[in-house]
Amino acid sequence: MAVRSSSMDEDGAGASFAGIHETRLAVPLEGLADAVAAVARSPLAPRARAYREQLGLRPASEPCAVVVQVMVDASCAGVAFRRGSNEVVIEAVEGLGEVAMSGEAVLDDSAALLPGGVLVAYATDPAWTPLFARAAGIVVELGGLLSHAATVAREYGIPCVSNVEGATELLRDGDLVRVDGSRGVVVVVSRARPET
Repeated sequence: MAVRSSSMDEDGAGASFAGIHETRLAVPLEGLADAVAAVARSPLAPRARAYREQLGLRPASEPCAVVVQVMVDASCAGVAFRRGSNEVVIEAVEGLGEVAMSGEAVLDDSAALLPGGVLVAYATDPAWTPLFARAAGIVVELGGLLSHAATVAREYGIPCVSNVEGATELLRDGDLVRVDGSRGVVVVVSRARPET
């Protein structure tokens, strides 16, 4: 079974809650009650509170509704949205759709991001969301217009460039970079001095 949140605030014009609330996939019947309870409580979690605070939304005061669906054996999955009045954007990945939104990233050096810095990562997932409040821009190697990084960056009003091959190797701590999310361009303005 697939267990997903269904909050009144999700997927709105100003807040998508992309990956913020819990989702459980491939839940066996004997684990269904626990999965439903965990997903229902997810709007009350610290990650969801921080996201709401950043967007100026009032905190959730109660659990959310939950949708339980039959899990299908997917060969690919994705998301679609309308941009403007005549354009539809569709992004898909092999396997389960969670990869399209989550990036399955590992936070290993969040303390290094100073306020006003540019977050450079292979990908982001909901655990990274509090860092977006400190960032002046986001650059990720994995993702597209509907990835977690791009979606949350739009909501926070900061530029994001996705699908930058080798970004984590090419950009170093201390480099001064310009991130133009509208054009999908990252420019190194100056390099950090090498450590001696």
